Amino acid sequence: MPNRAPSALAQLGLAIGAVAVAIIVRQLLSLWLGTTFPLATMFTAVALVVWRAGWAPALGVAIGGWVAVGFIFRGGLNYFGGLTINEIVGFLYLGTQVGGGSPAARPQVHDLVSVWQG
Repeated sequence: MPNRAPSALAQLGLAIGAVAVAIIVRQLLSLWLGTTFPLATMFTAVALVVWRAGWAPALGVAIGGWVAVGFIFRGGLNYFGGLTINEIVGFLYLGTQVGGGSPAARPQVHDLVSVWQG
């Protein structure tokens, strides 16, 4: 597996795809979760993008995901009430621990990926 950075177009595609998948999965979970915790799946999207593409695309996912969730789950254009403290803590924790802020986490993730790849 080459260890080179993905191109800007690949980073953008990963970011947009991660937001789309997070929205779709959250929509499927709406039967059980209702309207509570609309950013539940967006935390995972941010973690994935910061790990694979870096902090800048992950910041775009965090902001874009917040806007998309506000539009889809919180009442459309009439609601952009801001982040709750739980959402802020979740984004900060995942952004720092999973992506690059925790060097100890990287070998574990790479070992897990190599096991999946065979």
